[in-house]
Amino acid sequence: MIPALALIVSAVVLPPDAKTQLKLVADKLFSTVAQVRAILPSDEGRERESIGSGVMVAPGLAVTTLHTVVQARQIEAFLPEHGNVEARLVASDPDLDLALLRFAADPAMPPPAPLAADEPAPGDVLIAMGAGDEEVTVIGVTVSAARGKLFALSSGRFLDSRYWGGPLYDSTGHLAGVSLTAIGEPRGAPASAVRALIDRAVP
Repeated sequence: MIPALALIVSAVVLPPDAKTQLKLVADKLFSTVAQVRAILPSDEGRERESIGSGVMVAPGLAVTTLHTVVQARQIEAFLPEHGNVEARLVASDPDLDLALLRFAADPAMPPPAPLAADEPAPGDVLIAMGAGDEEVTVIGVTVSAARGKLFALSSGRFLDSRYWGGPLYDSTGHLAGVSLTAIGEPRGAPASAVRALIDRAVP
């Protein structure tokens, strides 16, 4: 089980009240973060797996990175306070490396956060969350620039692969975007890209 998170906000300079607000949002929403595990086919007959983060975005739906699940023959996600849930790929955006997963209907699922109505703007402080082996990690990041359909992030800490596919929440608890795979400059896709995937999958 993924235990309660440890909040790290030293990556950005924030007044005490802002740090308190980040902590409140993180404590409320860490249960929406999933560790996604995809079982991949193997020519050698041995099981291979791909692991990434994801986030609940609507009842029974979660977003993750497409490269994590695109070749999967089986997908499951581990959600804090819930456990393992089987999933299947229902929509994708290859240009943004985003995938939408559908879980089996379950009333015990954590409620997703609302999607932000506005695009993240330079200077906005966001909360990045990622799923590790036994924990949800959290750091504060800032939006540094717009990059076409994407936005760039800055942080005093490295946003490693634990955060790829994980949520970027704003200080009001809305999902502002999703962290993307990035070897160099960290970047994210906005909530509007997530909304487009949901619209394609939900009649």
